[in-house]
Amino acid sequence: MSKDEKYKLTLVHEHPVIDDPKGHIRMVAGYRDLNGMYHVFCDFIDYSFHTIHSWQASIKYYKGKSLTNLYDQGILISSNDYGVGSPGVVVYQKKVYLFYSNHKIYGDTSVFNGYSKPGETGYVSSDIHVNIYKTDKQLAIDTTSNEHFEVLNRDNGWKSMRVDDPSPIIIDNQLIVYYKGFDDNRDKSHIQVGVGTFLNNHLIEQGIILSSTYGFEMPRPFIKDGKKQLFVRNFSHDISSWSHYIFRNNKYILHDNQFFYGHPNSKAMDVSFICDTFGNLTGDVLACGTNNNQLKQWAYSLSIKS
Repeated sequence: MSKDEKYKLTLVHEHPVIDDPKGHIRMVAGYRDLNGMYHVFCDFIDYSFHTIHSWQASIKYYKGKSLTNLYDQGILISSNDYGVGSPGVVVYQKKVYLFYSNHKIYGDTSVFNGYSKPGETGYVSSDIHVNIYKTDKQLAIDTTSNEHFEVLNRDNGWKSMRVDDPSPIIIDNQLIVYYKGFDDNRDKSHIQVGVGTFLNNHLIEQGIILSSTYGFEMPRPFIKDGKKQLFVRNFSHDISSWSHYIFRNNKYILHDNQFFYGHPNSKAMDVSFICDTFGNLTGDVLACGTNNNQLKQWAYSLSIKS
């Protein structure tokens, strides 16, 4: 049996590859089609909102022949409610499935409070939606045609406050979605990772698969050497970092708690791993960082630690 590998991220270019003059670019998802074209979907937070939080974000679409040569295609998804964000994307049965969180605010929209709970002033809910797009022969997204569904909403259990950060993957020809959920985000131990199977335009929940004293978010699943694996952002005291888990003996086991500490001077913020149309990691990565108090995206490469 081969030894399980550990990974590292290496900065590709000192300058950001997505730097929008009108707003912050935070969470990102993307894939590379059969023609080598990159399709990238981003949280876009207009500077007029005076925040780096993605509650009122839209989702922008970029494409290009490389991560260092992406072109703005404009807003792809906006919300009739409060905002959308946290995109996750996969190609499945020749269609593009773009999952994201949909936000609603209750009461006075000017009194937002990220810690408010259901029923309290300023509470913002988050449910998971999907847009399903047709593709061309190269499996490039056709943005002119899509179907839209709400696939997972909150209930009275462990995720009754919000569900967020959907991250899809194909396992045994099934569309599986990992996500974050919680009923109290003042206590980070309540921020946990769940998983569900996408079936008949709904997520059939399989339950919590990762939890700890410090909490997790932004699960990034992948398959390597036939094993389910997971990059995930974890909170430890007041410091966050990215860790690497491997599925063994019917549970995820910590493999590397020092995978990535974030872009320089930016802590461990949002990271996206670009896949091909078969769901394989390409080695191309986008990491969010700050520059002049603005959120931008830098290109990294994923490789094996020596």
